[in-house]
Amino acid sequence: MKSKKISKKSYFIASLISIALIFLFIFLYKNFTSYNIKLKPTANINIANRSKHFLKQTKYQKFRIFWKDMYSRLKKEKLPYRLRLIAVDKINKIKTYSITLTSYDGLQLKGYFAIPYGGAKNKKYPGVLLLHGYGSFGTPGWAHFFARRGYAALSIDLRGHGRSRTVYNPGFPGLMTAGITHVKTFSMVKIVMDSLASLKFLERFKQINNKLIFVTGGSMGGRVIPYRRKH
Repeated sequence: MKSKKISKKSYFIASLISIALIFLFIFLYKNFTSYNIKLKPTANINIANRSKHFLKQTKYQKFRIFWKDMYSRLKKEKLPYRLRLIAVDKINKIKTYSITLTSYDGLQLKGYFAIPYGGAKNKKYPGVLLLHGYGSFGTPGWAHFFARRGYAALSIDLRGHGRSRTVYNPGFPGLMTAGITHVKTFSMVKIVMDSLASLKFLERFKQINNKLIFVTGGSMGGRVIPYRRKH
């Protein structure tokens, strides 16, 4: 009986997450109509069809322009962080830190960062960003798992999750709808930006080879990976 209850609960949570993600993409797609974009005339489109062509193209262009604007803003930010050593694995030569990372809008995210030590001088490690699912959180063990395999690993608590809930907590399922009246205030958009800020931390860290950075995640964390791939 107990396993059946757990199964039903898991199915219910998974269904809510799937619905929320579908709603997020519909919301993002439809809300770019507020941007005013002028298309250059296309030679092979006659005047009668130009209006129709404009309607077909602008939503896609607005989508790309929005994220390009957000990412350009992120690149200009310093994104300060603090590392606090919490564990030293002398057998596997790994140091694990608690990290406080400032996201693009000033919100301070919490997480864990693990990196090998004792290698060759000036050695740079491949990096990996670990993204949890909706309602979950990052763990030091997850980061340590990848560090044992030679990665510098960041397991971040995205806003509204884990230790980051102390600075942003709209509750459940409030995270799905918080700030939904405008695309730039929608919490799910901010979660994508948090993950991009986390990726920037890895790219800028001196002991990481910024040409060898990977991203992995599950559920919500896995679904936002395509945004980072584009940028």
